[in-house]
Amino acid sequence: MPVTLDDFLAYWGFHSHPFAAQRAGIDIATDVTFVRSPCFDWLLACCEDHESAIIFAGTGHGKTTLRQNIAVPLQLTMPVPLIITLDDFTAVLRSSSVTNVTIEDYLAVIRRLILERLAAQFIARPQTLALLHNDQHAYQDVLALTRHYVPLAARSLPEPPVETLKLVEANELHLGVRSWLNYLNTLVQAAGWERVICMVDCLDELDATLDPEQGLALLTPLLHAPWALHECGMTFVLFLSLALYNVMHERVLGRLDRTPHRVLTWDNKQLITVLNRRLEVASRPTGSATTSPSVHSFGELCALGAAVEPAICNAANGSPRRLLQLASQLIDQHLCHATTPSELLAHETIAAVLGDVELPQPQPEPLAGPPLFRLDRAGDIWIGAKRKNLNLPKNQRTILEMLWRAQPGRVSYHDLAVAVYGLHAWDRDVQDNTRETLQRMIKRLKITLEKDSSLEYIKLEPGHGYRLVNVVDS
Repeated sequence: MPVTLDDFLAYWGFHSHPFAAQRAGIDIATDVTFVRSPCFDWLLACCEDHESAIIFAGTGHGKTTLRQNIAVPLQLTMPVPLIITLDDFTAVLRSSSVTNVTIEDYLAVIRRLILERLAAQFIARPQTLALLHNDQHAYQDVLALTRHYVPLAARSLPEPPVETLKLVEANELHLGVRSWLNYLNTLVQAAGWERVICMVDCLDELDATLDPEQGLALLTPLLHAPWALHECGMTFVLFLSLALYNVMHERVLGRLDRTPHRVLTWDNKQLITVLNRRLEVASRPTGSATTSPSVHSFGELCALGAAVEPAICNAANGSPRRLLQLASQLIDQHLCHATTPSELLAHETIAAVLGDVELPQPQPEPLAGPPLFRLDRAGDIWIGAKRKNLNLPKNQRTILEMLWRAQPGRVSYHDLAVAVYGLHAWDRDVQDNTRETLQRMIKRLKITLEKDSSLEYIKLEPGHGYRLVNVVDS
């Protein structure tokens, strides 16, 4: 009988599919599973220093996830910036073609986003509107602007003065694009925010801009207005396709000599962290931030162990999104052949999904012999020729690793207690309780390791401590 996905997830302790969500915006645990790239701290510093910046990255390399998560620490600063996101270019395009978009089209969208955000904040937090009331001129202008440009969002706000509204409706403010951006930023500051941060994203997700030349044409009005990026009081952060990087350098567009910019890349170590963070979050009991997860790494699910993780990363070619897609495909392919939920992902399954990526060869079955204990370099536990999927609690894992490093010698009660409980563990007032608790913990570890085995692996030496026995010579 085939194994179902629910059976597989339940056996391994997952409360949800760790790889079901592969795109930013649909992952409800984005903040928990997010892994900081080297660009994160650099981009955060740019935003805090009021410097506009550009991030280049390939599709699926984490631009949107970076954007979503960079906003979290920015919202903890005081005063808080007003962050808007331009990730829907249909309004910029309107009826125009990509090549006919102007800076005025961008202004219209940015103005709408700012006013919608202000209106929502005024309704959710009336004290912000009360603060703005101290500046009557700014107060009246904001009410008139929101009423005119975003009437649905402004329905619950006070009516603006008739004369001010008439000026706005007649477009008699006589402001150019630069003045508009400066003015909007000034109104935001009058309402208590530090400034506007405008994040531009998803340009490479449009059908109309799959061709880098078309994407560049759509972006050109902003790139040809360096005063918008650097002199209007706002901070702009552009998340752009890697395909635009060389073109912008070659054509000297976007003032890259003046605008800080980085290329977002991932090495295998970082991708493995991305992969395994998903497993940890999905296998940690819901609502618990401290309980140890039941699965720490993808290697725990595979017959090849931790050696399979670099192979998946190589196949992902630096893309976190592709990495998660491959992991999901591996589980799907495994379930087509698995006969029990506990069955590990086989070498053949991994090879079928990853294709030409070089995989470590499975070790041949050794000749029958005693089931000796071994802890390999990846931390995997082996009893004889079988890799054991033992999700040991943190303290038991600490004890086992100490015993392994010490063998063939022993480890004293004192050293084990200090490693598990800290330096105070051997104080006289807690000594007896510590010894008793430690003994119970080691007994549980011993039972776990020796279950279904004919050999003993943890030996008590009364009055001295513990040592490992029946181990593979290292």
